[in-house]
Amino acid sequence: MLNTRCKKLRYVTNSIQRGVPQGSVLGPILFNIFVSDLFHHMKRAKLHAYVDDHQIYYPDRDLVTIEKCLCKELETANQRYNDNDMIDNETKHHALILSDTEYTFSFPVKKSIVLFGMNIGSKLQFDKYTCSVCKKVNLTNIKA
Repeated sequence: MLNTRCKKLRYVTNSIQRGVPQGSVLGPILFNIFVSDLFHHMKRAKLHAYVDDHQIYYPDRDLVTIEKCLCKELETANQRYNDNDMIDNETKHHALILSDTEYTFSFPVKKSIVLFGMNIGSKLQFDKYTCSVCKKVNLTNIKA
């Protein structure tokens, strides 16, 4: 005997002004198509991208030079987003300076950031990340 269950699905249609629905399969692909030319517009800093995460790097001993370069490149990236009718989320902009300094930057600088799930400190210490991994391992051993 074969029992069949049917579920009623209710489709909700919303008008999308820009972007793609959250969690869509095409979202990351379309995003990368829109921003693929960004690499050609970065003049001084290096750009690394993974899906929808971008990191702008610029090494220099002079902190004023770093600040000017990063601000200019971020302005370029934001302009490219705007040119492609994309909205940048400035609350997700984070800066990490790999140095001890009393210099005050024009943008917020954090003591550590989470990058690809790994917490990295300004002195390249990975203690927070190591602790989180150890906690997960301990929880796994307790459950086993």
